[in-house]
Amino acid sequence: MIYGEAMSEWYEYAAELQESVAETSPVLVLLAAVVGLLLLNFMSQIIILPLAVVVAVYMLQNTLITALVLLGVIHFVGVYYYYNTPQKSAPYLHWDRERTPTSVIGGEGAVKVVQG
Repeated sequence: MIYGEAMSEWYEYAAELQESVAETSPVLVLLAAVVGLLLLNFMSQIIILPLAVVVAVYMLQNTLITALVLLGVIHFVGVYYYYNTPQKSAPYLHWDRERTPTSVIGGEGAVKVVQG
């Protein structure tokens, strides 16, 4: 009899806890967003963006929506980093045709690869 009463108390406690989490989840999301914005000044973006994605994924219940949100976030993060990071100069083809002896490999007018 004591076991049954203890189990019913635990079920009630679990139900109350689940309701309280459902009620406070929007507040937790807003709080996480505010903390993330405040930490943005102190932490690098390499840490902030994954934390924001993890918070968003935990708040979503539907797997399809989670996958679509992750694809969108990955796309926009890639675009952001592509346009906001300094591009290293890659080797390029230098079309300046110098006069070289034909006995040299490549012959006359060979294209040189020049580091920029």
